[in-house]
Amino acid sequence: MPKKKTLTVRRVLALLLAYAMLCISGGVVASVFLAPAVLGANGLARAIVPSLKVEGIDFNVTSLPQKSRLFASDGKTIIASFYAQNRTVVPLKDISQPMQQAVVAREDRRFFEHSGVDVQGVLRAFVQTFVKKGDTQGGSSLTQQYVKNVLLTQAHEKDDPIGEYHASEETIARKLREMLIAVQMEKKYSKLEILQGYLNIAQFGTNNLYGVETAARRYFNVSAKDLNIVQAATIAAITKNPAAYDPSVEANQKESERQRNIVLDLMRQEGFIKDEKTYEDAVKTPLKDTLNLQDAASNIGCQGAGDNAFFCNYVTNQILNSKEFGATQDARNKLLNEGGLDIYTTMDVNANAAAMKAARDTIPVDDPSGFEVSIAAIRPGTGEVLGFGSNRVYDATDEAKTNPTHTAINYAVDQKDGGGWGFQVGSTWKPINLAAWMMAGKSINTPLRTATRYNNADFSCDRFQGIGTWSVQNSGGGTTNPETPLQGLVRSHNTTQASMMQQIKLCAIADAAKAMGYHNSPEAARMSFPPIHSMRP
Repeated sequence: MPKKKTLTVRRVLALLLAYAMLCISGGVVASVFLAPAVLGANGLARAIVPSLKVEGIDFNVTSLPQKSRLFASDGKTIIASFYAQNRTVVPLKDISQPMQQAVVAREDRRFFEHSGVDVQGVLRAFVQTFVKKGDTQGGSSLTQQYVKNVLLTQAHEKDDPIGEYHASEETIARKLREMLIAVQMEKKYSKLEILQGYLNIAQFGTNNLYGVETAARRYFNVSAKDLNIVQAATIAAITKNPAAYDPSVEANQKESERQRNIVLDLMRQEGFIKDEKTYEDAVKTPLKDTLNLQDAASNIGCQGAGDNAFFCNYVTNQILNSKEFGATQDARNKLLNEGGLDIYTTMDVNANAAAMKAARDTIPVDDPSGFEVSIAAIRPGTGEVLGFGSNRVYDATDEAKTNPTHTAINYAVDQKDGGGWGFQVGSTWKPINLAAWMMAGKSINTPLRTATRYNNADFSCDRFQGIGTWSVQNSGGGTTNPETPLQGLVRSHNTTQASMMQQIKLCAIADAAKAMGYHNSPEAARMSFPPIHSMRP
């Protein structure tokens, strides 16, 4: 006696899926097994779907995370790119007809006929997977695939790992949800809008590569609007398995070519390639001869900006710390990495290069002294930040912790803008002392008595109280007595500075410094002129 087959959970769910799918497609189970009814199922779906709803689904097919770009002052030089997903969104009119046809032939040849769910495709996948026990097949329409990608993207943006799991889990429940959302989408958006959304959201390779425009430039160095039949078929083949079919990986190229030729054959079957010679020439073309690979920009953001990285880091900190770009730092970070912004800055390419060269010529990167040099190039009269120089290699990775020649700290800016806690200003403060002296109505040519020992109480004012004594001398030892403030500045004599402070007190010097824009680095008021000229999405 043959052994009775038991209904496993998987088989029960599969049957439930079949039943639900049949309800969506027309509601009459018997009709599915009759060829004429199968051909009319998509038409019946259009009559049934208005009663089907999934709450909380409202996404714009044209709104996707895009990379932002940081430009130098010439408006052409890209300093860095920032992205959560490496994508440049383009309208459908800027995507070639062969590319549109290739993805339809590969993913959903009845795309323009069904109402979001391809009944015949689902039945074929069901029979192949559960009846014939063959390879698992999804039968998802192009609309369903778009839904899956959007749900994954939204979950990722919300930092919702559970949402990401449910958007990609291999379950009947996920398939049913996709079906319901897909038919809703087809009521709200046109076929061309959905096709545009899919071509911009799909993953077309490794290295975080999304969207057809980015893929076209990565593999062939052309725009999506210029993709030919062979190039389009190559890109369309990737989505099934980006890791295995990415043609930029040499080990993948044999299989990538085979998959490309499958797409070309599907395009011929659908009538997208009408000329037999065109088809034969395409499949005979070696894939490696068609590639013109461009850098995949694996170093995202300032880490990949080379000697422009210190300026890049300064600008990004300005954005992340400014409420003008978002109410919270998370919102500002999202804007930078997903907002598709073009940010035009004040950085002068030549000035930045000159500052870096000056710093490294003064003390080489690997100098045994370990001294660090930091330079800020500022345009006189406007305060525009033109660049930064450092005798260090910019590095925001963990390697900088063990390599003394690498750092992400820019000592020319405040701590919150990428700098450190500051350092002793030394003799660079003496011009501020002279400015305070003149602001107090004193003459720079008045001879002053100087000494090598002062009572700290002599410098006190309402905000600063001193006790004890201060021993001070000049670099050559001793003092010069008498000496004018102007002579003391030219000769950089410390004893003369002490004599000036004794007369005008520390509060006058602090007030002068504040008026000139000085502030403590950890307290973080920033430089007065922003390094961003303009920013637009």
